[in-house]
Amino acid sequence: MQNEGHSRQSFRHYYSLTNNNIINKDQIEKRIFYHFFKKVFDELLSVVAIIFLIPVFIIIAILIKLDDPKGPIFYSQIRIGRNGHPFKMYKFRSMVVNADKKLNKLLGHNEIEGAMFKMKSDPRVTRVVDELHLNSSQTWGYLFAKRSIDIIVSMFALIILSPVFLLIWIIDLCSTSNRGPLLYKQVRVGYHGKKFKMYKFRSMVINADQKLRANKELYAKYVANNYKLKPDDDPRITKIGYFLRKASIDEIPQFINILKGDMSIVGPRPVVEEELVQYDQQKLLSIKPGAMGLWQASGRSMVGYPQRADIEMKYIDHASLKFDFKILLKNIANIFSRKGAY
Repeated sequence: MQNEGHSRQSFRHYYSLTNNNIINKDQIEKRIFYHFFKKVFDELLSVVAIIFLIPVFIIIAILIKLDDPKGPIFYSQIRIGRNGHPFKMYKFRSMVVNADKKLNKLLGHNEIEGAMFKMKSDPRVTRVVDELHLNSSQTWGYLFAKRSIDIIVSMFALIILSPVFLLIWIIDLCSTSNRGPLLYKQVRVGYHGKKFKMYKFRSMVINADQKLRANKELYAKYVANNYKLKPDDDPRITKIGYFLRKASIDEIPQFINILKGDMSIVGPRPVVEEELVQYDQQKLLSIKPGAMGLWQASGRSMVGYPQRADIEMKYIDHASLKFDFKILLKNIANIFSRKGAY
């Protein structure tokens, strides 16, 4: 009944505006269609986002309950919305229970002017927020949450993307020029200097690494170009491999590395041993490498050394779940735009 009353009120408002020649009928119709499609878009996007972020909801809920079993998972606060209509806005609870009631005692410590309250060392903030939000690359909460997300998302991705594995295997099998193993394995340096085999869909001829090192001129170009070769300069890339690289499909098998624990979804790109000279090695190897990182989000192959190393170091200094999520979104956007992919 409240919505019905609101609709009538809006219609009367538009009607009175029309009579006063403030807006015409076409403008009214445009506004009605705009609000309708905006509402539909908002609801669809929110449903998709909630489904996609279910693993994050579960993990953060567990962490909140481990920190404070008696408190609720969500914090709700009354806000004022459209036409002065009050509503409850929901957040994950980041403060102790009854935080609003304890605010009065802290008002004298407010660090900003106006109605808002900000305090660097707010005693109401729970330990979970400190662990997950503030430069937390080595804290227990961040590491636990990140590993949990890695396992859940990688398992989900491998199941959903299994038809891609099958399709590329069939194409390899039917091809006369590209027969060979489905996966390419390259030794990379990981967490604490541990070496591991990183998986990709094979985009090159068999024994590509040996052929690269045997060709001194090609290898020198490879090193000079930040340990990469442009497709036009690399005779080892197959026809299907060119497409796989351009669309970043060749990277999909790295979900296997993520599930195994060699890599994380977000982190500095794992490097070959020769590349370590470009970095502060101790700092780089103090964190688990990732399939998607700040370097890829900043342009991938378009960004070379030493700028690439500086970007990776910046990630290590500011690692947090919030920062990881931003990097993930930027990487997904770059994949669809094919920015820096080869």
